Amino acid sequence: MTDKASEKDDLLLRLRSFHSDYFPLHQQRFQDLVAQGQHPKTLFIGCSDSRLVPYLLTGTGPGELFIVRNVGAFVPPYDGSHGLHGTMAAVEFAVLNLKVERIIVCGHTHCGAIRAAYEGVPDEARNLKAWLKLADEAILPVQSSPEAPLPQRAARGGVATRKADGVPDGAAPGRKRASDLARLALRDRGRGDPCVRCAAR
Repeated sequence: MTDKASEKDDLLLRLRSFHSDYFPLHQQRFQDLVAQGQHPKTLFIGCSDSRLVPYLLTGTGPGELFIVRNVGAFVPPYDGSHGLHGTMAAVEFAVLNLKVERIIVCGHTHCGAIRAAYEGVPDEARNLKAWLKLADEAILPVQSSPEAPLPQRAARGGVATRKADGVPDGAAPGRKRASDLARLALRDRGRGDPCVRCAAR
């Protein structure tokens, strides 16, 4: 990238602004983190969605959260049945090395991963397809209503479904959003991990 092109790159301009404006005001904090190491109290597992900003949501700053993000904020089984995963490695590092006191798994509405789990992904997305299989047991049928008619989609397990993030709060009275229900089911995945049990205590 030429100097002229880089001058027009908004991301590089923001990086330069960090170095020139933000860093000098908080330099001592960063130096302390280097000298004393990191000691976060919280492991934050969140979705990779660009609209989700952990520091903004929690009002925290550098050194306060140990963050791991993936598509859908999924936590793979501890038993290794789905192979090696960076998420479980992060859980173990946070609990055993950093001694975090709490683990937060943060879901959100209008999640593209949950939508993809319902609607499917292109065949060439082999890694994504395998990853979304983690949500299979949590996928639930969604009821149609006058406010949210069920579109014509391929049936899943014999039950027609619609994308999870397309269900208004008022649709299907007495039922939570499908994305919320899926996350409640996925939340229990990590409970077999002794690290998670240790952190829970």
